[in-house]
Amino acid sequence: MQNQLWFHATLVAIFIGLYGWYHSITDHALQLDFVARTTANLKLPYMEFSGKLEQSPGDLREHKLIKLSNNLLVMCAKDVDATQAAASLSINIGSLDDPSELNGLAHFLEHMLFMAKKYPDESEYIAFIKKNAGEYNAFTSLHSTTYFFGITNQVLEETLDRFSRFFIDPLFAPSSVTRELHAVDSEHKGNLQSDLRRAFQLNRALSNTSHPYSYFSTGNLETLRDSSQQRGLDIRNEMIRFYETYYSADIMKLAVVGNHSIEQLVEWSVAKFSDIKSKGNTKPQVIGQPLTSDVMGKVVHYQTLSNIYLLSLEFGLPEFKAQYKTRPDLYLELLFKRQTPGSLFHYLKQKGWAADINTDTLSQDMDGFNMFEIEINMTPDGLKHYNNIIRAVFEYLRVLVAYGPQKLFYDEISAVTELNFRFYETPGVVNWVLDRSQRCHNPHIVPEHYLSAGNGVLDFNYKDVADFMTHLHPQNYRVFLGAQNHSDVEFTTTEKYFGTPYRVDTLPLNLTDETIMYWTEQYRFHLPTPNSFIPKSTKVVGKIMPPTEVALAPSLLYRTDAYELWFKQDDQFARPHGYIRVEIAYAQTAPLSFDRAAAQLLDKYVAIILDGELYNAKVAGMDYSVSFLTTKVDIEVSGFSAKLQNLVDAILHRLKTLNIEDHIFQDSLTQMRQNYQNKRNRQPFQQLQRIEHPHFNLAYVWSFETLEQQLANITIDSLQRLVTSAFERTYAKIIVSGNYYESDAVDTARNVQQILDSQPLSADKQIHGRVVAIEPGHYIHRTQMSDASSLNGASLVTIYCGSQLSAKDRVITELLAHINGSPFFDMLRTKEQLGYVVYASKVSYETGRMMLVFNAQSEVNPAYLTQRTDKFIRDIRQHIHDHSIEEFDALVLSQIAIKTAKLKSIEDEATQFWEPISTGVYDFDYLVQEIAQLKLLSKEDLLEAWDMYVNPNTAVNYTRIDSQIWPVKSVYPQDSKLSTYPNSVISLFGCLHSNGLVEIGIAELYKFVQHAALSNNVNDSLSDLEELYFSKHATAQTLERITTDDSRIGTAVEMALQDIARSTHKFRSLTGDFGTKNMRQTLDGKWIIDNIDSFKAMQKLYDLAEPETSLAPKFVIYDFDEEGDYSDEEAATYLESLDCGSVDSSVAEALDNGTPVRIYTNITLIDELGLESMVKQLLFAEKRSYDIVVKWLDSLKTLIFIIRALFCGLPEEIKLTKPFIKWYELEYTGTEPIDPAEIRHHTAPKAVADVLINKYPNVSSINAAALEPHEFMQTLIVELAVGYDKQLTKYANDMPTPFPYTLTAPNLVELDLTFSDSSDLIFPTICPRSLRKIYIELENQPFSWDMFRVGVEAEAIVFDNLVNLSISGMVQDPDADNAMANDLDMRFPKLERLFLTNSYLARNEADAMMAHGLKRFQHEGSIIAASQLCKQPFGNLDELYLCWEKKKYFDEADSFVPLANEIFNKTKGIEYVQCEIRMPNFSRSMDGVDWPYLTHLSLGFTMTFKALFKMLPKVPNLVQLDMIIGGYDRNELTKTIRLLTNIKKHYPTPSSSKIKKLLLADERAALRRKSYFQPQFRKALENLKWYWPQLKDIGYFD
Repeated sequence: MQNQLWFHATLVAIFIGLYGWYHSITDHALQLDFVARTTANLKLPYMEFSGKLEQSPGDLREHKLIKLSNNLLVMCAKDVDATQAAASLSINIGSLDDPSELNGLAHFLEHMLFMAKKYPDESEYIAFIKKNAGEYNAFTSLHSTTYFFGITNQVLEETLDRFSRFFIDPLFAPSSVTRELHAVDSEHKGNLQSDLRRAFQLNRALSNTSHPYSYFSTGNLETLRDSSQQRGLDIRNEMIRFYETYYSADIMKLAVVGNHSIEQLVEWSVAKFSDIKSKGNTKPQVIGQPLTSDVMGKVVHYQTLSNIYLLSLEFGLPEFKAQYKTRPDLYLELLFKRQTPGSLFHYLKQKGWAADINTDTLSQDMDGFNMFEIEINMTPDGLKHYNNIIRAVFEYLRVLVAYGPQKLFYDEISAVTELNFRFYETPGVVNWVLDRSQRCHNPHIVPEHYLSAGNGVLDFNYKDVADFMTHLHPQNYRVFLGAQNHSDVEFTTTEKYFGTPYRVDTLPLNLTDETIMYWTEQYRFHLPTPNSFIPKSTKVVGKIMPPTEVALAPSLLYRTDAYELWFKQDDQFARPHGYIRVEIAYAQTAPLSFDRAAAQLLDKYVAIILDGELYNAKVAGMDYSVSFLTTKVDIEVSGFSAKLQNLVDAILHRLKTLNIEDHIFQDSLTQMRQNYQNKRNRQPFQQLQRIEHPHFNLAYVWSFETLEQQLANITIDSLQRLVTSAFERTYAKIIVSGNYYESDAVDTARNVQQILDSQPLSADKQIHGRVVAIEPGHYIHRTQMSDASSLNGASLVTIYCGSQLSAKDRVITELLAHINGSPFFDMLRTKEQLGYVVYASKVSYETGRMMLVFNAQSEVNPAYLTQRTDKFIRDIRQHIHDHSIEEFDALVLSQIAIKTAKLKSIEDEATQFWEPISTGVYDFDYLVQEIAQLKLLSKEDLLEAWDMYVNPNTAVNYTRIDSQIWPVKSVYPQDSKLSTYPNSVISLFGCLHSNGLVEIGIAELYKFVQHAALSNNVNDSLSDLEELYFSKHATAQTLERITTDDSRIGTAVEMALQDIARSTHKFRSLTGDFGTKNMRQTLDGKWIIDNIDSFKAMQKLYDLAEPETSLAPKFVIYDFDEEGDYSDEEAATYLESLDCGSVDSSVAEALDNGTPVRIYTNITLIDELGLESMVKQLLFAEKRSYDIVVKWLDSLKTLIFIIRALFCGLPEEIKLTKPFIKWYELEYTGTEPIDPAEIRHHTAPKAVADVLINKYPNVSSINAAALEPHEFMQTLIVELAVGYDKQLTKYANDMPTPFPYTLTAPNLVELDLTFSDSSDLIFPTICPRSLRKIYIELENQPFSWDMFRVGVEAEAIVFDNLVNLSISGMVQDPDADNAMANDLDMRFPKLERLFLTNSYLARNEADAMMAHGLKRFQHEGSIIAASQLCKQPFGNLDELYLCWEKKKYFDEADSFVPLANEIFNKTKGIEYVQCEIRMPNFSRSMDGVDWPYLTHLSLGFTMTFKALFKMLPKVPNLVQLDMIIGGYDRNELTKTIRLLTNIKKHYPTPSSSKIKKLLLADERAALRRKSYFQPQFRKALENLKWYWPQLKDIGYFD
């Protein structure tokens, strides 16, 4: 076996050598970018990167990238605002590098590395970190292992010294081996209930067994201890060998951040880490693919623990680390997660087959291989149709491949990443060092990108995306199907490490051949519509203030009986981000379990709806959360500020108009049942902390079993009633924070109120969450795991301390929790190895008491865990007492540093503001209060609090709950045993049984303990216990367990003896005896809680918190009477309450000067007064003349009340432009005028559209135009178009507006659209045969024929009857390959007139245009573009219109005539050519023209008659001439009149011209000069009839 290991090691060494040689070339190139340096103090050598790091302009940290003498790369960052420092070191060695015979060795090494020879104490590092308010951890991934810490800045150097020694002289203490092996094993056992882990391991186990991906990466006792022993190996030696082989500085990356100078950080990094050994590039090269052909083409059915239905399609990929700047996987993720019509997700949800879709790769940094997974969270019906889901996936993939990579959608991702990069939100120090140390393992990342990798702007690469998609085909995948129950499937195998039952079958042929990609069923997939949420404005409106002047609280703008509005403009981040939260309390009686179940069901229903409709918002850099709670609705949005208000409106409108549909209702029911059942399968410690703890302490919270039972009583009607009634009476709390003006906040509140359209909910009718006031006493509650396979149980001890409303009590409890954390972990996990999950912390709710909690999860019985926790609590007081003054002060300073840490984002700040608002306490200065209390604290304060609340021997009102959850396989004590036997005896009994000692019962054991307590000698008692079991015929093997350390029987005996010997103290309720309420006590005085709900019913509730400060809103809304007869004082007061501030002297001065000023006013008041009365009030208040007021009205940028008066009462912002009465035009076929009163009180676009459609049902034509684009009207037009869908014959919208893609318009004849940007540029899916005219204007966007293939399948767009097509665009690359241009005959069989406005024609476009049977072709662009038309004869063209504009398109002075000759020589048969050059004073010589076929010529440029006469012989067949005359020459008019008057003198012989009609336009009039068309000129023109004998008609045009 040893020889075999050495053979493997030799192979690894060879691969390492080859791999190192390959990378040495890259490393040499990198060296050229680094220059030699020495540190400032110690003069230690290192290399510094000499190039420029790509850094966000929003990243204010100072960075240096250095390379140590041992080749370790270090990124140092100075952050002056950081109150904490951090470091992370990542080694490019992970579980894929485990030996095949020792799975989990890399993970075991990670556990063993936290001691060094310089610091040999096994708990020294942990204690040091905890003492300085720090954190630490490590983790092992497939390809790397990462160690990190966070610490106060003051001790960064000391921590770096300790941290670095792990990699220089690790101790690998033999005494730690067994303990850490058990820790690894416990970690694995803690994951046994995770379906995610189970599926991942099954996936790996069923991969190519010769590939390291198939290994078991976590490891356990079997793969580490037992496997090494079986092979005659010492596991510690093998672990050291692994460390010595692979842990090389050359493949390590270090990141360090702190508030020290960058030079100091460099100094410490060089000094501390240069001694790590350099062993070359020791990273083994991963060879081959784990997904080989023999494992592909399979379907794996496996059993889940949770009630879920998972379908996973897994594709093999090559490594794609080099594509870190293009990330083709994100393109696929975007398209798979979209839920718009035409998408896979939308189809599966409509069929009722899927609840969610996710895509993922293993990691972008995988070496040698990768995988792409499409995971679908199915419904039960989806499981039955999984074959059809797979077919749909491949049909969707086929469509994506057919379309090819679309830059449009990639730009959505890139736009958001670019904004995120530009307005970089600095992450916390720990997150930053973790990210940087891991990212830079990718050898393809150049040093310039070490700082920005993963955060920088993405680049679109067509080939990368196309290549990525080539791997997603039916011969390169396998399927995993997970569910609790599979009908007609018998599991044949069990996975080794997680025990997952599964079965492997070969996929049927119809799911692996090419035919699968042509399955269309009844649905046709197409690409999604553009993302309308992508922010277009990134203007930052706030002003950055010095730290001492930053506002510490939001302003209360309004407080009415319906809402309160809080606002804080960003004054410290300078980012275009915002945060809006709306909490809506609704009318409700005291909630019952039915109400909570109904609210949670509705919450799930809403989530299903919004996840589909608002996914685009998340892609666009916005987050939202909508929670339908028992007494309120909570809406939270954050992200880029430009469209957050739209997002809030969309959510509210959806909630207000929600109609419960049966299929979504059924899906919601199914998912809620799954959720309730799955929560019972969480890890034990999670069930106690996250489920049971809130159940105990919060009113209106019930068990999931109770809520699941209530689901059966909820109907569609009852849920609909909840939706409807919830918004009848409401009270809203609103905060708007970030990149907003005050007026934006007012807009948001106004929109909330208008959409809700509800009556105010008085304060006495509002139901608030309440905290249960647990009566003093010691309680115990036990339950059992529902998962029979779970090996672990858990114990949670909760001790109630001081008041949550007291700043002093809060900080004391925090300090006690902090002090408890490290020693509790050290005792239960490090020393006693009771489990992987061990922690102590504090918990609090809105009111009530602070709590200390002690949580531990273990295979050891929970009674034992509770006993050990109790032991810790009794002993820890001495540890607190032993703190020196210096240690205590350092602890306090570390807590102050945490509380004074600068917030990282607008969202962080707003969230901090929200808690005081939500609770109604409004103590925005709570951190200031806590810091003040910390500065006053002494160690004696902590000891006093400990004795008052925590110490059971001294606490008068001792309140404690012991919660336990027992695994099914343990001996679960019944209530009768709890009240009969002490907890210590139950603990001992559990330890004996878990070690196979089952020969005696608990009653006999209790007698034994009582007798043994008389002598109180542990060793004698163990011997006596061994004899007792021997007498009961216990086996020798089990008898040995009594005295072994890991059995814990000795400790359990000791605790039992002490417990019996100690006089018990029964903690009775001070306000009553629970015994009278059918509660029982244990022998040691604990009250046994059988049912949490019954127990809570005996308790009182804490009162609601009172506000700490009186609330004085900034503005007051005044309600005047209808007559408008109010005093000057009232009017002046009103104007001072305008939402954007008072009209004071400065504002008035600005208005007088014509400066745009935003003024808002109360909507209700304007309804009553109208425009005229408001003008009078302006006059009244400011004593100004009427002329001045009119001037104001013309100069104001936005006046909501103008809109209210002049356009249907819509309260929207419009720039005033006279005549403002016709801002918008809606063309109706009906004769009835629009009555503003009909829609005056409806402000949501959908609501307005509904009123109009009902009022005017016969509309067949919509024509919308605007002087200024406006979002409200854009949305309204779309809603009208959809509403009038079937009867529309014309839809014209001159406003840049996304197209209503739900429109079918079967009778549409004319379509006129304007698109403003590329996010709108997708041709509509409608294609009625009736359509004859299309006009499309693309504002500042390129035109491409490919737009006609986006939105539906390319072959589906055929315009059978289209005659006129007009497209106005911008520049198109002449080399662009527009695949659609070549099949115009098929797409536009009857097209006669084509009008293109774009500066270039692509070459194949020109060919296709002229080959088509067009009769009229118009092109506006460059003369160079026209040269592309020369490649084909003009075919059947009758009319040709060419417009060449802008001087830059003329490469040479003589380029016009040659190109024009080349074009016009092909015009035989064309009756009309119009040629326009849009340049003032174009006086180019027309010599050399040769246009023999033209009969009608229109020249769109200025030309003199003299030049015209010279040109005409070259245009011999001209019948009609249109031309422009005039220009800038002041004498030109006189010269022209003189020439025409004396034409016989200059041209004595009449011309042979065939011109019969002459049309003239006057350019001078356009230039506002004296017109050509005066009597003297008109008279002179008549002489032309002599020169042109056939001239009959002379006319004039504009």
